[in-house]
Amino acid sequence: MLTCKEATRLVSEGLDRKLPFWQRLGLRFHVAMCRGCSRFARQITALNRVIADHYGNAPPAEVSEHVPPDAVMRIKSSLRRITPRANDQNRK
Repeated sequence: MLTCKEATRLVSEGLDRKLPFWQRLGLRFHVAMCRGCSRFARQITALNRVIADHYGNAPPAEVSEHVPPDAVMRIKSSLRRITPRANDQNRK
């Protein structure tokens, strides 16, 4: 069984890529049983849809040539590690 922290991370990752079958299955089961994660999934999905509609699914802006490649890699690495926080009641 997934924890709320794992579930919110997978919900967020699922917006960017297709999750493997077993992760999708575990996530669906958890979201069906957990009211907080179910709300989070609905809200983040709606927010993602609104943002995509607003920006017209435009491709990401190019990185300035003034930013060193190692800085770009550090930023991307940091962004991958950031996970949404579940509310205090659902943390395990």
